Amino acid sequence: MKLLIITVNYKSADQILLGINEVVQQLRHIGDSEYWIIDNASPDRSADSISEAIIRENINDIVKVVRSPINGGFGAGNNIGIQKALKCKPPEYIHLLNPDAYLEPGCLIAFVSFMEIHSDVAICGGPLLDLKGDFQCGAFRFPSTYGEFESLAKIAAVSYILKAYRISIDLANDPHQTDWVSGANIFFRGSIFSTIGDFDEDFFLYYEEVDLCYRARQLGVKVYMVPSAAVRHVGGTTTGKGSKGVRYPKTWFESRFRYFRKTMTPAQEFRLHAASILAIFIQILKSVLQGRKPEPPHFLSDYIGHFFIRYTRKLWKI
Repeated sequence: MKLLIITVNYKSADQILLGINEVVQQLRHIGDSEYWIIDNASPDRSADSISEAIIRENINDIVKVVRSPINGGFGAGNNIGIQKALKCKPPEYIHLLNPDAYLEPGCLIAFVSFMEIHSDVAICGGPLLDLKGDFQCGAFRFPSTYGEFESLAKIAAVSYILKAYRISIDLANDPHQTDWVSGANIFFRGSIFSTIGDFDEDFFLYYEEVDLCYRARQLGVKVYMVPSAAVRHVGGTTTGKGSKGVRYPKTWFESRFRYFRKTMTPAQEFRLHAASILAIFIQILKSVLQGRKPEPPHFLSDYIGHFFIRYTRKLWKI
């Protein structure tokens, strides 16, 4: 197979069906390619709705639904598709696409063309645009104490001083190397998984692509941003994260703390969380002084709660 696209679905049939025809059109142009939708045991009729649409639109030669008996999360769902493909019809390339991410024209050709020219690159990603076409995010630096403080404090002066540590990198005109790219629109050379392994399934949701890119970079694998391979992205379709008045989900905190535990020394991890709590406090104070309601709600108390749970367990070796 030339290219396999994998989308993990959990109650997101409507979003997937909005973009399915563009995916099929681009895959037909590339040839010898398929689109697999991994249904993570959705409790609604998502899998059935998608299967019925595939038959109705006569695209079953390209689009398949693979049903998982459990909802193991984003990484586990993608692992099902990756492992199945590598066993039965190893693809040259694998593209992971969020259910709420919609291919811009030429996105897949841009990825394939870049990979064929740059044989030394194994992972790349494209920009995420909002539905109006404005840039959301694309390339990222690995998290650091200064970077997390800048991101969470949201103070212009702080951002200016710490711009060299900023996690999200501004969109460039040309492809460039980076630390990691978003799992909503990430493209792999299929053979790389034998080197870096699968997604860590202990991340249920969030940070799994950061962890995978971190492991890849530790092994010398190059990660690139390809500005011409863009998708339009809604965001928060399943969890509501980022929506006004919605608390950050428990899985975000669990994955965040797990990632830093894996990649930092205990002292580095402690400093980062302490800096994050201080930054959140500053952010809330700024909102109060401006007469605005802090967003997301209960962020500081939720973070402190997870912080103390983490270090209480460590103290008592639980």
